[in-house]
Amino acid sequence: MAFGLFKKKKKEVAADTRFQTLKIKEVIEVAKEAVNVVFEKPEAGFQYKPGQFITIIKEVGGKKIRRAYSLCTTPFEDEYPAVTVKRVPGGLMSNHINDHFKAGDPVEIMEPMGMFTTEYSASTSRKVVFLGGGSGITPLYSLMRSVLIKEPSSSVALIYGNRSEEYVVFKDQLNALKAQYGHRFELVHILEEDANGFAQYTGRPTASMIGEITKGLGTNDNTEFFICGPAPMMEIANEGLLEIGIREEKIRKESFEAGKTSPADIIAPEAPAGSSEVTILLDGEEHVVNVNKGEAILDAALDQNIDMPYSCQSGLCTACRAMCLEGKIDQENAEGLSESETAEGYVLLCIGKPMSDTVKVEVG
Repeated sequence: MAFGLFKKKKKEVAADTRFQTLKIKEVIEVAKEAVNVVFEKPEAGFQYKPGQFITIIKEVGGKKIRRAYSLCTTPFEDEYPAVTVKRVPGGLMSNHINDHFKAGDPVEIMEPMGMFTTEYSASTSRKVVFLGGGSGITPLYSLMRSVLIKEPSSSVALIYGNRSEEYVVFKDQLNALKAQYGHRFELVHILEEDANGFAQYTGRPTASMIGEITKGLGTNDNTEFFICGPAPMMEIANEGLLEIGIREEKIRKESFEAGKTSPADIIAPEAPAGSSEVTILLDGEEHVVNVNKGEAILDAALDQNIDMPYSCQSGLCTACRAMCLEGKIDQENAEGLSESETAEGYVLLCIGKPMSDTVKVEVG
């Protein structure tokens, strides 16, 4: 349990713009156990980059919870922003959204965030390969449409794995994209079960299968890769790319689920006893909180009612990303951060645990 919080150097800050309320325009079924939640565009505007996510905040079963969902739309063409939500067995938010969200409902959200993005230029000519599994298609759909729209000389390919045809999210939309863009959009489906001959490949994806498909797409040293989906699928896809000589720095990844062991249960064995004094710089204010060794900094801050940005609480979404300015922080399993971000000193406070007596972080 955290204790001993005080604030200092409080400054005048503007109203918190991280949060806003959107009204649902419509809810559309896009696959078995998956819906698109389309929002009305607020008068104040809604700025986001392809591949980013929003955090939906809702009281479910008497408890206020937050979940991150990637935007499936592109700001370059779609008037209304939307997220895709796949039902997860036992998932409080995903089941609530699939069962109860309807047109006209107000929904509190946290502003779009995330680094799973890319830049676009009409003069760019490149090939981008997207590898997705299940609802991991959501940010990929936004990204690849954006490439096709903004870069007339670029081409994209999608390798997309699912359990069966009925679980293919955006099946009709993907077919329409293929018809619209022709040779600029290559589409490869992998299904574990395929009774109708829908997919080009059948069975559970393997690294060798991914490598074989990728080599057939005519990739080169400059091809960029984006992977998103469940952790096992991502590991297989990444392994398949590495096996055929794709350089790690050309691969971007975003996971849609945590591993079987919660990062909250992982404590570095060398973690000393006692507590650390952690200074948190957030929105122009400086908070100081004592955090037990082995306790996540985010948990300690939330215990003291600091209004921290967070969502997944499992090291995936980067909503709680901060720069470590002083001290040492252990953050095993920080899948949401790239190697370069980690090297620069970024940490995820939901899994970051203080390892030195004093620590200073700046959120953002």
